[in-house]
Amino acid sequence: HRIKSWTNHSITGDLNFSNSRLSFFNHFPSLPLPLYNVDLRGSAPFDKDTLLSARKLGFGINLQKLIFNGVVHINKIYLTDALMNVQVSENGEANYNIYKSTGKSKKDTAANSAASLRLERIKISNCHLLYNDRSLPMLMEAKHLNYEGSGDLSQSIFDLDSHIQTDSFSFAFDRKNYLTHKAIDADLITRVNTQTLAL
Repeated sequence: HRIKSWTNHSITGDLNFSNSRLSFFNHFPSLPLPLYNVDLRGSAPFDKDTLLSARKLGFGINLQKLIFNGVVHINKIYLTDALMNVQVSENGEANYNIYKSTGKSKKDTAANSAASLRLERIKISNCHLLYNDRSLPMLMEAKHLNYEGSGDLSQSIFDLDSHIQTDSFSFAFDRKNYLTHKAIDADLITRVNTQTLAL
């Protein structure tokens, strides 16, 4: 109940899940915190629609920082059997803008926070991704998507090492189909600049 209460206080979307269970054995030395049967609603104007649903959403917590500093430092995310439904309106309003701004400075937020997000690894298994950006317009869909990415995602510029595999990938831009139900199996290195949004 504490996880649900803290999360729903921090986001505009509505998060629900059936249960959670800490386990040292699957991803040691990270302390995994899995949430089961997750359902997350997006932000307006898509607040009635699912942003994410998953059989399991797991967070890896840095055990060393938890023991010695008392800080919940999330460094890994695992997503299994999920639907990721990203929607953007004609006006550019995205359903993933769910984080509530506190109005505090970054320094104040960091000093008072009991949790931090410094991702090093993302693993997605058997997911259905739908990305519909009506402002461009662009439509992208991947079925049975498996993805594993690593890098220091907390940096403003970082290299993201990725492996992507999907049975069916479709891509349309400006209402023209460029790819339809194509299989992908690829290793990628992407330099990401979060300040300029350059890839």
